[in-house]
Amino acid sequence: MQPAQLEDLASRLQHLRDALTRRDGGDRPIAEDDPLLEEARACDFMLPEPLTEAALAHTVQHKLENVAVLLERARRHASLPRAAQVAAEQEYLATDEDLRAAPPQA
Repeated sequence: MQPAQLEDLASRLQHLRDALTRRDGGDRPIAEDDPLLEEARACDFMLPEPLTEAALAHTVQHKLENVAVLLERARRHASLPRAAQVAAEQEYLATDEDLRAAPPQA
């Protein structure tokens, strides 16, 4: 993902986390027609089971932490010279078989 996409996702997750914090519903189940559930689904991550406000808040916080790590990596990658970006992307796309076939590096 590009840094801009990750920043957008982080913003949506922060909004969701803040809304859940304001509710402070604890173990109250989330209704299927709840707007926060729609927001969570739009962020495209696995929803917790059972689906309670506390469980969703925990999941959103965990997802925010993961996105922060990915965003840092994406920014570092974007700051590399283009040739280094291409080399990193090619290595990332290499299969285990490709890596086993490559000669060892000294």
